[in-house]
Amino acid sequence: LPMAFFPVTILTLSAGAIYGFWFGLALVSFASTLSATVQFLIARYVFSTKVKHYVEEKKQLKALCLVLETHSKKTIAMSRVSPVLPFAPLNYFYGISPVRLRDYVLITWLAMIPGTMVYVNMGRVMGSISQWGSGTENGSWQQWGLTILGIIATVGLLIFLSRVVKRKMEKMMSESEENQTVSSSKATEGQPVCLNGLS
Repeated sequence: LPMAFFPVTILTLSAGAIYGFWFGLALVSFASTLSATVQFLIARYVFSTKVKHYVEEKKQLKALCLVLETHSKKTIAMSRVSPVLPFAPLNYFYGISPVRLRDYVLITWLAMIPGTMVYVNMGRVMGSISQWGSGTENGSWQQWGLTILGIIATVGLLIFLSRVVKRKMEKMMSESEENQTVSSSKATEGQPVCLNGLS
């Protein structure tokens, strides 16, 4: 489990290469969701104050706090679609947010499935190509060529969606920051909900 910022992509590719597509998908989906849930609970019940202090010092994370107050489910889903956003830090961050555990687990699991499918399948093909090169598995150039082209197209689509998600989240964060500025000018308290309890 990527509890300490271990590269999740390497684990996912390895699962596909070793266990094949379906079992690899089930294994990675279960492990990644479990890991995300454990990190969420650690941040919420063990290190909440430390995580809040860290978030308070980061302008982007503080803006993301504001987004979560009005678009919590959408924000979690979009962040799981994009492989650019760091997996482990977000899990800890969501732990101090007002998001309910049930919603967090369900959305995290469902939203990560498409990306997990892509990487597990890539691992499966890489494993098959390795076996094919060593003569332990048969396959034609045409068959492998079409498979690889399909993976390239899927990865391209994933990258495109990641960029769209990134722009959408940046827009939401910018709008939340503007709304917070307006609210702060009308009231003395302008602290995001996820940072409540800090002095």
